[in-house]
Parts: sequence; structure tokens; C-alpha cells
Amino acid sequence: KELDEKYEVIAGNIDDVEKELAESHSRYEEAGNKIEELDLKIEEMRQEISDTTLKRGHIDSQIKVLTEQINSLKTSTEHFNGRSGEIGKSLEKHAGELEKLIGSKAEIDRKIEELDKQGSGKNEELASYDERIEASRKEAEAKKQLVLDTIAGRGALKGEKERLVTLLSQAEIRKAELSSRLLKAKSSEAEAKDAIEAGKKEMEEIASRIRELDLKREEHEKEISSLSEEIDASAEEERRLQTAYTEEKTKLESLKNIAERYEGYGAAVRFIMDRKKDRSSGICGVVADLIKVDHEYETAIETALGANIQNVVVEDDAAAKKLIAELKDKKAGRVTFLPLNTIQERDFKAKDAADEKGVIGMADTLVKMNKKYEIVAKNLLGNFIVVDNIDNALAIARKYRFTLRIVTLAGESLNPGGSMAGGTFRNQSNLLGRGREIDELTAALKEKLEKRDSILQRIEELRDRRTGIRNALQEITDDMQQESLRLNTAKMNLNLAEEKKNENQTGSAGITSEVGSLEDEIASIRKEQEENENRLRESESIEKEADEEAARLDALIKSLTDESVSLRKEVADNDLKMTQLKAQQGYASENIARIEGEQLRLTDELENIKENLAKNEEDTVFKLDQIKSLEETLVSAGDVDKEKQDELKALTASKEEAAKVQKKLFEDRDAINERKTALNREKIRIENQKEKLNENTESRTRYMWDEYNLTLISSRELKDESLGELPEMRQESMKLKSEIRNLGDVNVGAIEEYRELSKRYEFMTKQRDDIIHAEEDLNTIISELTESMRRQFTERFNEIGKQFDIVFGEMFGGGHGTLELTDYEDVLEAGINIIAHPPGKKLQNMMQLSGGEKALTAIALLFAIQNLKPSPFCLLDEIEAALDEANVERFASYLSKLTEHTQFIVITHRRGTMTKCDRLYGITMQEKGVSTQVAVNLEDSQWDEKKEGKS
Repeated sequence: KELDEKYEVIAGNIDDVEKELAESHSRYEEAGNKIEELDLKIEEMRQEISDTTLKRGHIDSQIKVLTEQINSLKTSTEHFNGRSGEIGKSLEKHAGELEKLIGSKAEIDRKIEELDKQGSGKNEELASYDERIEASRKEAEAKKQLVLDTIAGRGALKGEKERLVTLLSQAEIRKAELSSRLLKAKSSEAEAKDAIEAGKKEMEEIASRIRELDLKREEHEKEISSLSEEIDASAEEERRLQTAYTEEKTKLESLKNIAERYEGYGAAVRFIMDRKKDRSSGICGVVADLIKVDHEYETAIETALGANIQNVVVEDDAAAKKLIAELKDKKAGRVTFLPLNTIQERDFKAKDAADEKGVIGMADTLVKMNKKYEIVAKNLLGNFIVVDNIDNALAIARKYRFTLRIVTLAGESLNPGGSMAGGTFRNQSNLLGRGREIDELTAALKEKLEKRDSILQRIEELRDRRTGIRNALQEITDDMQQESLRLNTAKMNLNLAEEKKNENQTGSAGITSEVGSLEDEIASIRKEQEENENRLRESESIEKEADEEAARLDALIKSLTDESVSLRKEVADNDLKMTQLKAQQGYASENIARIEGEQLRLTDELENIKENLAKNEEDTVFKLDQIKSLEETLVSAGDVDKEKQDELKALTASKEEAAKVQKKLFEDRDAINERKTALNREKIRIENQKEKLNENTESRTRYMWDEYNLTLISSRELKDESLGELPEMRQESMKLKSEIRNLGDVNVGAIEEYRELSKRYEFMTKQRDDIIHAEEDLNTIISELTESMRRQFTERFNEIGKQFDIVFGEMFGGGHGTLELTDYEDVLEAGINIIAHPPGKKLQNMMQLSGGEKALTAIALLFAIQNLKPSPFCLLDEIEAALDEANVERFASYLSKLTEHTQFIVITHRRGTMTKCDRLYGITMQEKGVSTQVAVNLEDSQWDEKKEGKS
């Protein structure tokens, strides 16, 4: 009710405020309209004043521009007047110079005309001398050329004479040779026929031998292929056995490790078994370790034992008492002990059912153990019957009114009183079967090792057989190569014999024909000799006549030349004077033209100056008139501008008064708006309060009905004044709920979970400690190995450097080679610089050497390493390809020295390397498309003799 009353009062106040606000808003708008009108008038007045100001500024600018232009015209007029005086003086000076130059040029023209007349007569006379000298020279050269041609022709004739003599001699010698060859050809033809017959017979024998060897080679290759397949199959079987052996060995070691650490047992059992090492502890072992059982009974026996499988057997009750005290002291848990001096065999009625259907036997009779511990088996398992399946077990249990303990092979158990247990049997630890698995794995590993040894022995025998067959095959291949060489040699000899026979047959007829041709040729040569002698005599006569005529003409040319030289000198002097005068004439003409052009230019400039002076005077008068007109306009505009400024000030004052009124109205309206906003907020707050109270009332009413089935009226009857106020009751309620939440959820398996987590924590902690120790050991080993590697590397590197210097000097015939590390902080990660100092060169990096020097340096480094630690076998592939012949010889010689400890196979195309080899292998193509291997033993003296005979 109080809220409703407040709400009504506030609503009335809001209506009054809105009316007041409407009136204030109307007055505010009127003031605003008046201000807008004044703003419009002020803006128009300012625009007019601005236009007037701009116009006055524009007129001032025009006046200033015109004044500057007048000043510029005055300066220009002064400049033109000065320049006009200078031009007048220059024209007077040029007129005097022009008069002098015209007189000088006229004198030069007169002298040139006189020299020209004198020179024309002498040039005509000189031309006549030149014509006579040229005609005499041509005639003399013709005579001299005739002499030379005659001498050359005679030389050719003499050469022809000598040639004919030589041809005649050669023809006679050739004739004698042909006669001798004809006799030899007849005898060689008979010898060639005999050689052909012998060659064919030898080739047939060699071919037969090659076919026999090829059949043996094919048989050996088939046998080698069969043995290789058998070896591969045996090797594959050995690999499978090795893999299986490794897997089972790993499994065995894992089982032994687990058994030694007693994993799967409780923490208390492991604590006790750690004290077994002390012989005075009296511990015999865990029940699972002392009992052995066949695999088929493991599930039944482990089901029968249950938790008893982790019981610890001790020598006597004193040992048990001592161990229990240790468990208490260390708070290590609980363990069930079986003292051998106190446990007794039980007399169980279950033995009466031993003959029932499906019964396999009493559980204690199905295990094996030391006779000393038989009492343990009887105590733990003597009251259990082992049955083959659950059906027979149920039948026996019913018969004996559920008074027996029965277990099946599958792990189901029937207990006295009728309870049964069964289902999927999960046995993670397999405590009872560990020993059996270890024994089985040990036996299996031993069997696999024996089988693998036999397979390896078989593989070795097969490899020995294959090696023997390969050696035999190599011998056959070598024999075939030798026979192939013999066959090729026989073929070559046969071809040579046939070619020789054909040559002899065709040569005899050719020789006879050639002898006849030579006789005709000799007769022709003798006839040419006679003709050559006649031409020689004629040539000598012509040479004598031409030589006399050439001497006469040379004397005439000398006389004419002397006369023309003096005349030519006079002509040259005249030409020199003429050239000098013409140069002076040209210079005078150029000066006259220059002065005339300058006069013309100055005259034109003077005319332009006069025109510009007149124009400047007119422009000055015009601009002065413009300035006067603009100044009058400026004076008249000043009065109008003052009136507009006064009117603008009056309008601005009116606007300021209206703005003050509007501001006051705006402040009043803001105050009214604030009051209205405050009343609206209060109104909204009261409305929200009313809604919350209504919602709270409805919510509490629903809650009381839902929880307690009470209405608001009935709840008031149950109100207890002693409980205090509502906040106190809420605080007490929250405290109780918090205490309940702090208790947490009830977990019935918390104890068992704690045990499992505790076991896992201990196991993982031990593994972590083992890994940490292993990591420390590995880091120690790595450090030791790294230090050892650094030491060995440094020692070996220094030794290789010494050897490299020695070998470098031998390979290069002098000089030095050095190895350096680029980083001395860690030699294992440092780079290596190879410094080479060939004889005659400065010390430099290997990369700055030529290609051949780089190759020889690399070879020297390779041989240095080989000297230090020779390997039994080495393959070199064209490493000396970049060397010249002299260095190839050094390389091959040094390589021969290294063969004492190392066998080298060298791939090469260099003759110097081949000559130092013990045996050569190559590929030849004796028949097109068929490649054959050829082997040559250079140590065989017989081969050397054959090679010398052929060469």
C-alpha cells in the first residue's frame, strides 16, 4: 500500500513537470527563430562588407601593378638610350676597318694573278718531261720482266730436266723391283695355301674345346643358382628363428625381472621378500613360488588358493613373529605367514567324494613341490575337490548338501552353504604360472639356439660348396677366355693368309702389266729430255738481248729525271707562294663579310630601340591615367563601407541579447528535464520493487506448497518465534549444507583403490629411479666415449698429417702438405683445411690449386691414410684422370709400393697406370653385338715374349 501511494504522488508530479516543460520549450523555440533571423541579416551584411573589402584590395593591387609597370618602362627607356649611343660609336669604328680591309684585299688579288701566269708555263714543260720518263720506264720494265720470265722459264726447264732424270731413274728401279716381286709372289702363294689349311684345322679344335667348356660352365651356374636359393631359404629361416629368439628372450628377461621384483604381489609381501636375502630371516618363500602345477590345472589351483597364493612360508613361528614386528614397525601392511612348525594337515570330508563322476582329484594331489613343503599344500588345498566342469560340480554339491569346496578347470568355485563364483577369469599377474612360463621359455630358447646353430652350420657348408664351384667356374671362364683369344688369333691368321693369297694372285698379273707400262714410260721420258735441252738454249739467247736494251733505257730515264727535278722545285716554290696569298685573300674576305654583317645587325638594333622608346612613352601616359581613375573609385567606396560596418555592429548586439535569453530558457528546460528524469526513475524503481515483491511472494508460496504442502495462511499458524530472524535461520541452514558437502561422496571401494594406487605408485617410483640411474650411467658412458674419441681422433689426425706431408713430397717431387683443424674447441665437430705447398709455389689452400694439383693432393691424402692403416682391399675409379703423364707415372709407382699390404682394383684409361698393373681385364667386341671379357696376366713371361714378337 505504501508503494502504491508513492507511485500515485510521483505520477501527479510528472504531469505538472511535463506541462511546465512544454511552455519552456515554446519560449525557447521563439528565441531560436529570432536568433536565426539575426544570423541571416548579419551574414548578408558581412558578405557585402567582404565584397567591398575585396574590391578595394583588388583596386590597390591594380594600382601597385601599374606603378611597377611604369617604373619598368622608365628603366627600359634609360637602357635603350644608353644602347643607342653605344651602337653609333660601333658603326663609326666598323666603317674605318672596312675601308682598310678592302684596300688590302685588292693588293693580294693583283699578286695572285701575276703568280698564276708564271706557273702555267712551267707546269706544261714539267708535264712533257713526265710523259717521256713514264714511257721510258714502262719500256725498261717490259725488258726487265722479259729477262725475269726468261730466267724463271729456264729454271722451270732445269727443274723439268732434273725431274725427267729422276723419273727415268725411278722407273728403272721400279722395273727391277717388280721383277723381284713377281718371283716372290709365286713362292708366297704356295705358302699361303698351306697356312690356310693349318688355320682352319686349329680353329675347329679351339671351337670344340670352347663348346665343352661352355657346357661345364652352364652346369656349374645351375648348381650355384640352386645352392644360392638353398642358402637364401636357410638364411631366411635363420632370420625368423633369430627374431623369434629375440622376442622370447625379451619376454623371458621381462618375466625374470617381474619375478625378481615380486610384481603382482602386495606391497607387504614385497617388503617381506626383500628380507629373504638375510639367511637368518627364516623366510622360505611365497606359496606361488613353492608350488608347481601343470598348465591345465593352473586356473583351478589359483582359484582354490585365492588370496592364500600370496601367503609367506617361514621356518617357524619365531621367524613369523619377528617379521610381523617389522611390518608393524615400518607400517608396511599385513601378511599371512605359514610357519612350518605350527601348520597342520586338516582332515576334510571332501576326500569321500574323490570317486564321484567328473572328479579329477584333490587339489593338494595335483601340485608338485619340495617334500619339505607338502604340509603347506595339504593345509591350503586339502579341502578342495577339482572337477572337470560345472555341471558335475553342481551334481556333487547337491549330493553332499553343499558342504564341500569344489573348483572346476574353468575357474568356477562352489562353496559350503551353496554360494557360487564364476565368470570371465581375469588373471593379470599369473603368479602361479610364472615359474612354468620361465622354464618353458628357457627350454624353447635353448631349442631355437640349437636349431639356429645347425642352420648356420648348414649355410656355411653350402657357401663353401658354392665358393668351390665358383672357383671352378672362374677357372673355366679363364680357360674360355684363353681359348677365345686363341680362336681370335687363329681367325686373324687365317684372314691374313687368305688376304695374302688373294694379294699374290692379283699381284702377279698386275706386276706383269706394270712392267710393260714402265718400258713405255721410259721411252717417253727420254724424248722429253731432248726437247727440254733445245728450249734451254733458246731461253739463254732471249735473256741476253733483253738485258742490254733494259740497261740503255735506265740511263735515259736517269738523265730526264735529273732535268725534271730542278724544274719541279721551281714549280713547288711558285705553288707555295700562291697558297700563302690565297690564304691571306680568304682571311681578308671573311673579315670584310664579318664587319658588313655586324654593321647590318647594329643598324637593325638601332631601329628597334627607337620603336621601343616611342612605345614606352605611350604606355606610361596610358597607365598614369588608369591609376588616377582607380584612386577616385577607392575614395568613393570608403564612405559606403563605414555605413555597413555600423549596421553590422547593431545587428550583432541584438543577436547577443537574444542568445542570452535563449541560454536562460535552455538552462530552465534542462532543470525541468532533470526533475522529470528523476521522477521517472523513481517511478520505475517503485514498479520494479512491486514486481519483485509479487514474484517473491508467489515463489515462496509455491515452494511451501511443493516442499511442505502448506499454504501461506496455514504456515503463519506454524511460525516459531524462538527460531530468531530470517537471516539467522538462512545462515544456519547454509552452514549445515556446507558441512554435508564437505563430507564428500561415500566411496565403498576407497580402501581397495588406495591399495592399488599405492602399489602402482611404488612400482612407478622404482621404475623412475631405475630410469634416472640408467640415464646417469649412459651420460657417464657418453662422456667417457666422447673424451676417448677426441683423444684418438687427435692422435690419428696428427699421424695422418705427418704421413700426408711425406707422401705429398714424394707425389709432387718436393714441397709440403699440411692438415689443419678450423675449430680447436671441439675437434669432433671441427672442419679440416688442406694446405698444399707444391715445389715452386707459395703456401696456399687446396681450393686455389689447379685441377691436376687438387687431384694429386687428394691422392696423396688417400695414400697417407692407407700407409697409416692399410686396408686389405681397395677399389679406385679413375682417380688419376686429371693428372698429366709424369704425375700418372708417380701415382702408379707409389701405388705399386702399397700392394705389399693391400690388393687394389683400379678402373683406368691411363697407359702409365696400366703398365704397372699385375693383371688387366677389359671388354672387347670381336663380333658385332657380342661383348667378351679379356684378361691379361702381365706377370707372365710367356705373354711378354708373345707381345714382343707381335710388335
